[in-house]
Amino acid sequence: MLRYRRINSQFFTDTFFVTTKGRSSRGHTCMQIYVSDCGYVTLYPMRSKGEFIDTLRMFCKEISVPYGLVVDPSGEQTSEEVKKFCHQVGSSLQILEESNQWANRAELYIGLMKKLIRNIFVRRIVQCALGIIVLSGVLVYTLLPLMNFST
Repeated sequence: MLRYRRINSQFFTDTFFVTTKGRSSRGHTCMQIYVSDCGYVTLYPMRSKGEFIDTLRMFCKEISVPYGLVVDPSGEQTSEEVKKFCHQVGSSLQILEESNQWANRAELYIGLMKKLIRNIFVRRIVQCALGIIVLSGVLVYTLLPLMNFST
């Protein structure tokens, strides 16, 4: 069995969806976001929310295995396959209560990301207002200075 790296951090995860017009050319309609308790953010595109276990495996392989993973009580995130995988890699799975979704830190980052993207498109900034670098599925973003933009 593959031995995974370990990270001494707790990660929060959630799925967010785009509108039907926002589907990517590769057919991705949603994204899985992983947020650490220190503010590290990584995203994985998915075609359906049922691909959660695949993104979890990629996350553990590419980044590392967190000591704890906080998830929503949705079916794909609390399935037996997910519980078995977390047990195999030695990570504890913490499931939030049904009406407590704002305890998930990933919800905050989803809101911030949607607000940032909405503001960029509303202002019609053609230049690169947000430099996005994707390295092996990890989204790293830096704000660049705005030059010659019109509203």
